[in-house]
Amino acid sequence: MGLNSIIDFSLTGGTDTSGKIQEFSGKKAFENAILLWLTSMQGDTVREPFSGGYVYPYLLKPLSDDNADAIQETIVDGLHEDFPSQINVQAVQVVPNYKNRRWDINVIGYSPVYNTSVNVEVSINAG
Repeated sequence: MGLNSIIDFSLTGGTDTSGKIQEFSGKKAFENAILLWLTSMQGDTVREPFSGGYVYPYLLKPLSDDNADAIQETIVDGLHEDFPSQINVQAVQVVPNYKNRRWDINVIGYSPVYNTSVNVEVSINAG
């Protein structure tokens, strides 16, 4: 399967100039799938009831370096579990943003299947 055969819709529900929901293809679609996975709860993915939701249990825990390390390990383990051949994780950074009460997350990797680099950044509010 080539990178150009991947199609996904905007997680944020953004629309294009004609008012249609934004549609992504290729690298942007793959990064959007990882973004959705990072922000999902377990059971959100159709036909994959145990996929995703790795960050969710930490959202009600205090912002701390220890919890950031735990989230980082959980994300790496989850990516290996849910995207076993699609991404080689190169770095995952989880930073507690105390001022805005959120987790700032960055995932960097390479997809040998799609022959492209991946760089996904997201901020998730802490509980």
